[in-house]
Amino acid sequence: VCLPWKEGGLGIKSMKTWNQALLLKQIWNLLTDHSLWVQWCKLNLIRKLSFWNTPATGSSSWAWRQILLLRNKASRHLIYVCGKGDRFSLWYDPWFNGSSIFAEYGQ
Repeated sequence: VCLPWKEGGLGIKSMKTWNQALLLKQIWNLLTDHSLWVQWCKLNLIRKLSFWNTPATGSSSWAWRQILLLRNKASRHLIYVCGKGDRFSLWYDPWFNGSSIFAEYGQ
């Protein structure tokens, strides 16, 4: 069904792939944007933790857990530039060979 017409399918986009792309876009927004939704997420869901270390608990919504479960995929495709350091965590952000210092060495 998801194959193109030329390959014998119906040309319908894969909903799983499409959903994953949209959730990865939300991760990008969390890391780069200052929208009202991002501010709310940082205040109510992430709190004082890093996005990369926020636990995906059962009390979170399904959508938020799905975003958190895609963190590994997102981190493999990010390139970090430290800049001024006002939006960068040396300890928790995955800048060190695609992983964070915390993930590599712990506390």
